[in-house]
Amino acid sequence: MGNMPSRPQRPTSARTLSQRIGNLSVDATPAAPNVQMGIIGKPQNLVDSGLQKFAQLILFGIAMVAIWAGLLSIAFGSENTGQPEFLALTLGGLISGFLAICLVEFQRRKGGNELQNVHDYMLGVAFFFLAVGTLYGSRWVVGLLAEQGGSIGDWLIPAGTDPTSVDWNPTANAIYVQMVATVGLVLAQTAYLMRLRGVTTFGWSVTTFTPLIVALIGSSIWMEWSNDIVSWELGISMIALATLSMWLSLRANSGIIFSVVAVTSGLLPLLYEYNNEAGNGAGGALSLLVFIIAVQGLMAADKRLRQDLMQWTSAFLVGEVILAMIIAREFTLQLILGPIRQNELPVLDTYLTLQVGLWLAVLVAYFPATLMRRIPYMPIGLAASLFLIEPEAGLIPWIVTLLMLPYLLVISKVTRNWVANMTMIAVGFSFFTQSHFMGGFEPAWLEFTILVTVLVSGELGRQKGHLSDWAHFVTLGLLVLSESVLFGDDPYIPWTLFLYAIISSFMMMQDAEKTGDKNKAFEASAATAGSMFIAIILSLFDRLEVPLPDSVASNLDGFNVTLALVGLIVYASMRKFRTIELDIGVLVNWAEGRRKMMMPVFDSAANAWVVPEGKVDHDPMDSSLGPLGRMSLIGPMILFTVSLAAVGITDLAQNIFWTVLMIVPIGIIIAEVVSEEKASSTGRMIATMTMIAVSLPMAISLNEARYEIGKLYSSMILFDLLLLAGPLGVSVMLEKKGLNDDSLNRSADIATLVGLLILGLFDTTGGLLFLPMYILVFQRAIKHQLNFILCVAPLALILYGDLSQGDRFVSDGAIIAEILAAIDITAYDPTEVTILGLSRFAFIIMTVTNLTILVKAVLDRRYDRDVEFEAPVAIPAIWLTIGIYGVLPQASWLLLFMTILVTLYSWLIGKLELIPWVPAMAFFSFWIGFVNDSNFNHFDGIDYITNSLLGTGLFTLILNQASATGYLYKYADEYEEGEIDPVSPYDHVTVFHLSSHEAREKLTSVMRTWTIICLTFSWTALKGIGTIIGAVWATYDAFVNGQKYALLALPLLHAFAIWNVLERMDQSAEMQDLLVGTVLMLSGILMTILASKTEMAWNWNLFEWDDEIEYYGWIDRIGQLGIAYFLTGISWAIGDADLGMMLWVVWAAFLSGIAIQGFRDETETPWRRGIGSMGTIFALFMLSFEFTTSLYTYVTWMFMGVVALGFGFAYIARMGEVSTIFTENYTEVKEAIIQQSGGGNMTFGQKMKHIEPIPQPVTSQEDVEEDEESEPEVIDEVEEVIEIDSDDLDDLDDLEDLLDEDVAMADDPVEVKSEEKVPEKDSTFDYDLQLDPAVMSAIQNSLANTPHDGYKPVVSIGSNGNLKIDFVPI
Repeated sequence: MGNMPSRPQRPTSARTLSQRIGNLSVDATPAAPNVQMGIIGKPQNLVDSGLQKFAQLILFGIAMVAIWAGLLSIAFGSENTGQPEFLALTLGGLISGFLAICLVEFQRRKGGNELQNVHDYMLGVAFFFLAVGTLYGSRWVVGLLAEQGGSIGDWLIPAGTDPTSVDWNPTANAIYVQMVATVGLVLAQTAYLMRLRGVTTFGWSVTTFTPLIVALIGSSIWMEWSNDIVSWELGISMIALATLSMWLSLRANSGIIFSVVAVTSGLLPLLYEYNNEAGNGAGGALSLLVFIIAVQGLMAADKRLRQDLMQWTSAFLVGEVILAMIIAREFTLQLILGPIRQNELPVLDTYLTLQVGLWLAVLVAYFPATLMRRIPYMPIGLAASLFLIEPEAGLIPWIVTLLMLPYLLVISKVTRNWVANMTMIAVGFSFFTQSHFMGGFEPAWLEFTILVTVLVSGELGRQKGHLSDWAHFVTLGLLVLSESVLFGDDPYIPWTLFLYAIISSFMMMQDAEKTGDKNKAFEASAATAGSMFIAIILSLFDRLEVPLPDSVASNLDGFNVTLALVGLIVYASMRKFRTIELDIGVLVNWAEGRRKMMMPVFDSAANAWVVPEGKVDHDPMDSSLGPLGRMSLIGPMILFTVSLAAVGITDLAQNIFWTVLMIVPIGIIIAEVVSEEKASSTGRMIATMTMIAVSLPMAISLNEARYEIGKLYSSMILFDLLLLAGPLGVSVMLEKKGLNDDSLNRSADIATLVGLLILGLFDTTGGLLFLPMYILVFQRAIKHQLNFILCVAPLALILYGDLSQGDRFVSDGAIIAEILAAIDITAYDPTEVTILGLSRFAFIIMTVTNLTILVKAVLDRRYDRDVEFEAPVAIPAIWLTIGIYGVLPQASWLLLFMTILVTLYSWLIGKLELIPWVPAMAFFSFWIGFVNDSNFNHFDGIDYITNSLLGTGLFTLILNQASATGYLYKYADEYEEGEIDPVSPYDHVTVFHLSSHEAREKLTSVMRTWTIICLTFSWTALKGIGTIIGAVWATYDAFVNGQKYALLALPLLHAFAIWNVLERMDQSAEMQDLLVGTVLMLSGILMTILASKTEMAWNWNLFEWDDEIEYYGWIDRIGQLGIAYFLTGISWAIGDADLGMMLWVVWAAFLSGIAIQGFRDETETPWRRGIGSMGTIFALFMLSFEFTTSLYTYVTWMFMGVVALGFGFAYIARMGEVSTIFTENYTEVKEAIIQQSGGGNMTFGQKMKHIEPIPQPVTSQEDVEEDEESEPEVIDEVEEVIEIDSDDLDDLDDLEDLLDEDVAMADDPVEVKSEEKVPEKDSTFDYDLQLDPAVMSAIQNSLANTPHDGYKPVVSIGSNGNLKIDFVPI
């Protein structure tokens, strides 16, 4: 076992170890020293996932809910609940709680006066039982007072109710009793917790959550007491308890607790509203959210809170208000605030709705915190939620928003750029959504007011520098896309927006030209692109039209002459900036670079997600497409064509004048290409793409006209000739001009030819454009060895066929159809449509072109032509097969014959690129043969597939053996010997390039996989013999050839094979379930054992491992699949048997064992902890529903909660880390003030300097005076340690006021902490320091496992004996 590797450890966040002795006994000696990693030089942009914290939070939440649900159900779930039950729960809860607290006190005072994790757990459980006892005790007191009668009894019990009976409900006044009892309990617990030192996280959690959970329970029980309406008693109690819980979350100083409490408090009114009685009081509970929002806003404005904590918490707070607004609109809820009711307000009842009330409450309550930059999502959320408000009630929020925007974008000095950007976009989104989907705006003048105000505010904010240009233009785009602009009646609003965008772009371009700033050039170019996009959208919706006299409009036939002229004017005016404007390639690449700088990436060194630092190495200008790619060229040309397409399709087809006008955009494009200083491949590519964009509207209209009219007009012939002449003319001119070899780009040439194929699809005459363009592209691809084009060109033939109208070659009026009809001299009809909606003529072209490619490949091979790129074989062979089948579709087995033929052809000429495609070709060939052959008509639908798989499996078996023996490569070139990466030798190996030994080995493996899969799934073929053969061969191959990853799927293969045999033998379903489940279950057990005994597989000689990382990755997969196989197997084996209780017990036992393994050091893995803990809880939850007695169900819930608590504290023991909510400066100032007021102890360094002998206990007033005299020195030391920013010094007085209450409640001295500061070395001591070898080893191991290049480690010893290592820059 000496060669057994250790599991590679992933880098994790440093644990914050408690500054206390980790044992109950003071005299105990720790087994190993604790080493704490202090300040480490890690990047500040590290992204912490925090999955363990999230799992811990979920587990604690489940525990609380489960235990409370079980207790409440036991108390109220039965029909005979009365005073004896309440008294029993009261005494049990109080006695259990006090006993636990006494035990904690006894151990605390005996073991060092400082709580440990176990104490904290016991304390939390004690508080829980006290809460149970108090809750039921208050209910028992209500019953006791009701039995006494009198005024108090009448106040607590409804008239006519017998308090000695069972299952009676008190009046709503009893809510006050439980509320007061809960408040008194948590205040007492708070006072007790303030006296304690050490770990009190769980205790604070239970104390903080107690009033919140009581309020949650009240959503059902208290609603019954108040007759299912929101009474004053219920509302006051709910708000008081929620407020208390939020206040306690501040005292707990836990970030997770504060966030959960703040968010959950906002959900309370939603739960109460769910149980609220509909009618006149609908909305009363949800209206209470206004008060919750006020408390949340007050808490958020607390200067002590961490800014980052409030920022992400505010997203949830605002989100739940938006959810409430959605519910209020969906169910038409009213605003009810005590005596104020919406329906009783004259005039204001329309405007002051519940939605508006919530919206205004967020604005007012969160505004102070927003000014402190704590809730940035408030303005964003308010702006984004405007569309949720009913149009009739939206007047006030929209007006407030229009007043807020100038303040936010222009006046305010604390507005952050991203907040301004997101708020502006949110306003535009709300305007867009409300105009399209929410009923528009009321009154009518509001719509135009919003447009103008948003536009003006955005422009002023942009000029001020608070708003980014991109955000402003995105908002402008949303305004343009709104229904108000796209479908409105006012013709001037679209023109105003368009001209504003164009003028702004022109002015930005001028500024960029003057300054020469690349950033300004980018912004101006992006603005120009956005303006062109706006213009195109408006033109497509016919919103850029100018009313003309009828005499003029009738002669234009719908031609938008204004839009055409504007397009040409924009092109002419912006052409002066052709060297300044950035093309769309640069814009897209620039935006992608910005995205990469903001998106986190995985750092393999730190094993964490980090945000990249610095600038991206790639220069966006490297992706430049040249002047031809600028939007000021493309946009105006598209506008001109759209204006032409506005002519009706009939007039467009019959009047050739409109087609003649296409000479203008096509001529401009050709002139731009020819005028380039250096002709380039990129220029031709962008010119082709621009030609596509320009000609698309006309092509659509003319093709539509041809199909509707059914005739071929001269305008269509002219259009095809113009599109054909463009590329031909450019090609001829560039050949005369000469090409710049440095600007040639193979990828751009490929894109150009693809664009020409797309242009060919614009054919309107039935072949006049497409056929010459296809031949031109094919000829260029053959000449320049562009194999990609040769492989994809037949797709254009398929796309040219229109499934609804038929192949365009042979459609009515098509030129090719007329030519073929004229030369009809044989019985063979090339116009007949066969498969894929294509005619035989199209398949003849496909066959001839691909046969030419294969012949060229043979000639290149035969005569050893020195070509850089050899002609492809695989893809053209497939197209050739399809082409021949299209020409001769009657032959059922023709495809199989062609598959075998081209396979032999590839083998004989030594070009094996086709071989990887052969399995797929063979399968389809077999399938088509079986389907079309009348001899197999007795097959069912699945039989065609399984028999095809069997034939394919045999075919691939031959290929596998031929590849394994090397016979397949008899005529191929010798493989290349190259350097092999020892870590991952097959990462860059592909079976589509068989020139290396590794690729050929990989092909053998691929064919083996094909064979196994095909044989395994041929279950109905030949009575299922293929499945058995496949499973046996897969097992044999996995162990003989060392296919370690194949083991992961073997249980599935075995189970499937056994099921298939049983199914073919007509065995019963019960027998099939039992055997299949047993196989899976046994496999799961074996895999689980293998994953637990990590040394077992390592010592096998069957498999090879690259390193420990691969081995343990495989072990993890084995363990995870073992769990899945076992659980699936036991469930499958039980089947329909009535053994559900046993099933979930087995699930819970198995998964709990997995979870325990996950927390052990020997088998520690995150997936074991997660799957085990969550799975155990799920199994127990499902088990609870198997009982017929409800008591057992509720007890199981409580047990599930205890189990969840145990797992949660197991996570705490692993992490040892607790987040806080207060800022560092506040904590330091607080400690300094407490120190100055007489509390606290000196730091370890101070003790070393000032205390020479062992201190004696204080026995007289003189000792106290001596301590007081030494106090100023302590304060001086604190002042040296604490660093407070100048901004925080202004708030020092406020912080002292805020801390008065904290200082007053601190009964025990508080130690001054300076852990974040690296202790200074002091060489004045006259002694040496000798460390134990175990301590030295621990230090060395910690340093070895912590990268610290550029940093010097400094080791310090805390007052409790724990070691700490800080890293300081060298």
